[in-house]
Amino acid sequence: MISKHDQRMEIESQYATIRQHFLPARKRHEASPLNLVLAQPDRYGMTEDDTGVDAWIEATTPLERVRAISQTLTEPRSAAWIADKSCVSEDTARSYLDQLVDTGLLIQHDCERVSKYSPNHSHIRAQSIKDLLDEHNRTELVRLRDDLRVQTKHIEGEERELLEYRIGLVEDAIEQTS
Repeated sequence: MISKHDQRMEIESQYATIRQHFLPARKRHEASPLNLVLAQPDRYGMTEDDTGVDAWIEATTPLERVRAISQTLTEPRSAAWIADKSCVSEDTARSYLDQLVDTGLLIQHDCERVSKYSPNHSHIRAQSIKDLLDEHNRTELVRLRDDLRVQTKHIEGEERELLEYRIGLVEDAIEQTS
């Protein structure tokens, strides 16, 4: 098993490009490796007893935690599940989840008497493109796209797919500058 330090280093390197190129400075904290790890603690061998959770609770509001967890879901989840991972009550989670649905950040699925929530990927994609346009001019976007294309030559698997998705975002942003 990989040590927690090595896991953190791996996660930090994987998301450096996202923070640097795809998020405005005011939003970089939302995609921090800590938030991403906390969204899927089982995947990284973490338990609720880890001190990182306490630090996360101290450093964030309940809304920030519910949003961080809900935006990283890979499948629809119930308010109870999100509440547990966000370290908030189910009522608090449900209230914030309803707000996030109203703003278009989440999609609500009615499944067998229980509502489940998942990220609205169309909204996330549109916001990512908007952020790119806000932070970069056309020349910078072309340079970024070319840099990402070079990186794809040396990467395989899921990381390559993620880079290709990022290239698509940058290309869409470039098209909007024409």
